[in-house]
Amino acid sequence: AKDFPDIAFARALMVGDSATDLAFGCAAGMRTILIGTLSELPIEEQRLADAAFDSLTSLASYLERGA
Repeated sequence: AKDFPDIAFARALMVGDSATDLAFGCAAGMRTILIGTLSELPIEEQRLADAAFDSLTSLASYLERGA
């Protein structure tokens, strides 16, 4: 986070499709969104996702509705 002082990580989303994406987001203080299903991740890594969507399209639809 110190390498990117202009980014408000606490207000950012990390969108990814792997546990490493989610772990990065958590470490940076971001909310995390999994593209896929939680059951694709090992149980101990499922807690890394704040939410999950089956596709980027479904996430975009959710965000467009004013989430």
